Amino acid sequence: MVKLLEIKTKYRDELDKLNQVAREFQTRMAALLKDQQTIRRVTEAEVTMKLHGIQNKFDGVREALRSNVCSAIHLLRKQYHQARKKRRSLPKKATELLQAWFFTHLDDPYPSDEDKAALAVQGGLTVTQV
Repeated sequence: MVKLLEIKTKYRDELDKLNQVAREFQTRMAALLKDQQTIRRVTEAEVTMKLHGIQNKFDGVREALRSNVCSAIHLLRKQYHQARKKRRSLPKKATELLQAWFFTHLDDPYPSDEDKAALAVQGGLTVTQV
C-alpha cells in the first residue's frame, strides 16, 4: 500500500511539473509569435494552430506518463497477488493419504507425533507439512 501511495505521489508531482513546462512553453511560443509580428504577418489562426500543436505534443507526453504509471501499478498489483499466493498444493498421493487418515479418525482428528511421522513417511512429506 505504501508503494502505491509513492507511485501516486510521484505521478502527481511529475504531472504538475509537466503541466508547468507545457504552460511555460505555450507562453513562450505565444510571445515569440507576437514578436514575429514586427517582421511578418502572424494570423490568429496560425497562433491557434501552433498552440494546439504544442498542446497535442504535451498530451502525448502526459499519456506516456500515465501509461508508465499504469504499468507500474499493474506490476505492483501482480507482485502483491504473487506474494499472497504462496500456498502450494500437496501431491495427490499425500492428499489422499491425509484425507483417508482424517476420515478414519473423525472422533479425534489430531494425529499424535508418531502418527505425524508415519504419515509424513508414507506421503513423502515433512512432519511440518502433515
